[in-house]
Amino acid sequence: MEKDNFGVNSLEREDTDPQRNAGRLITVLDLDYGFSVIDLRKFEHNQQVKFPGIDIPLTLEWNTKARNVVRTFFAYLEGTVYSLKVYADIQFKNSLSPLKPHEIDAVYEETHTINEKGIVETKSMNIRLIPNILFMIKLQKRVHGISKDLDKNSEWWALLKESVEVRNRITHPKTIEDIHITRDEIENILLVAEGFNELLTNFLGPRPWVLPNLWDKIKASFHKEANISIDDLNTLMGPDFVPNRFAGN
Repeated sequence: MEKDNFGVNSLEREDTDPQRNAGRLITVLDLDYGFSVIDLRKFEHNQQVKFPGIDIPLTLEWNTKARNVVRTFFAYLEGTVYSLKVYADIQFKNSLSPLKPHEIDAVYEETHTINEKGIVETKSMNIRLIPNILFMIKLQKRVHGISKDLDKNSEWWALLKESVEVRNRITHPKTIEDIHITRDEIENILLVAEGFNELLTNFLGPRPWVLPNLWDKIKASFHKEANISIDDLNTLMGPDFVPNRFAGN
């Protein structure tokens, strides 16, 4: 498969490393959302050039592009939340303090039951988006050693809850009005995306976002600076050791 100019195809190729896959999924979904916003803005610009001084009518074409912004943003949001949960699980597995079984179930959104034949079955865990985001944030704070809490009074967090309703409405429409998007709803989505990306920056630093193997980085730094073996470091760090995101830089 040939690469396009942005190398997206190389990002989409299968990889056996779950951490690299998680990072690639975030990148591809981020690009999808970005391209959908550009497409909408280009359409609006062309309309302004064609009809100067007139408000852009919310035509069928505008609504189609607006709905794509909503869909790609929530795909990016949900895919990123899942990917960062998986990333956290990988990081804690590499430490001496892995996640508890019920936390791992929540990471992979699975639950288990025993059927009438005595066989354990795995079923999907239906987690609502807002609690899932909060769970992801708690995991990232533990991984990166960050104590600052999410500001639930922030504008983007309040708008997120409203935007979820918009996503649900256009995903499960019952009337023609359900698939109509307003200009305010799109602007709200853009503000939510800005707030969510700022949240990611707190954990991962500025773009391009990568998912570093924090434990190996910290151990390598201690090993080099203090001449302590990796086995001894595992013992010294203990089960309660939490890495600081800047350690080893």
